[in-house]
This record gives sequence, structure tokens and C-alpha cells, in this order.
Amino acid sequence: MHRAATNEDLETIAGIAESAFGKHNPLPHDLIAQQLSAGRVSYLIDEAEDAFISFSQVLDEIEIYDLAVVEDRQGQGIGQVLFNTFLQEYADSHLFLEVAEGNLAARHIYEKMGFQQYHERPNYYQDGQTAILMEKKP
Repeated sequence: MHRAATNEDLETIAGIAESAFGKHNPLPHDLIAQQLSAGRVSYLIDEAEDAFISFSQVLDEIEIYDLAVVEDRQGQGIGQVLFNTFLQEYADSHLFLEVAEGNLAARHIYEKMGFQQYHERPNYYQDGQTAILMEKKP
């Protein structure tokens, strides 16, 4: 299944992020270290240490930041299993995430999981793409 990450998982998380995101990695090593030590961002790592999901929680609201799967395991359903498990565990929470307009595969998965678009941020990303803000109510 998965487990909550600790400071000792820094290298594992950084390796997954580097593999998953490549040159567009939004999670430099120092940021992950800061997030883990401050405790404001939580990470769940899958059992095989091939994927993680990062999020923050305030009361009954959760913002999902990243879902990452190492490159050579992408497309095998690992991320979807982790995401499904996460959604089941936090079914009583109001969930939020953002996704690039052009990331149609992710948008389709999120919609299939019950997320609905509630806002857009035009030209939000460095490449000029619009950020699609989505939510899933309990």
C-alpha cells in the first residue's frame, strides 16, 4: 500500500520527483527537505517506493500538490492506485488540486475520480498554459 514519509525519505522522494518530472521538476531537493522538516506538506510513498503524493491539510480541506511516479513505471496504474487509496482515506475532506490545461490525461483521471473544475488561472505556468483548478467535495 503506502506509508507516510519522514525526514529519512528525503532522497527517495527527491529521486522519484527527478525521475517523474525530469527537467521540469518543480520539487528541488532543498524544497522537499524544507517541506519534510517543517511538516506543512505531507508525503505518502507507495510500498515499492516508485510513487508519492504530496498534500497539505487544514481542518477538512486538503490541497493536493503533486502525484509522481518514476518514469519507467509510468502508465502501469501505480499512480492511480495510490491516488485511489488517498481518495478513500480522505473521503470526508474537501479536496483541491490544480492541473495544467494541456495535461489531458491527468484531467481525465481527475474528472473520472469526481473532481470538477471551479476556476482557471490563465498563463499561470512558465510555458503559458492555463492552470485548471479542481475540487472534490465530500
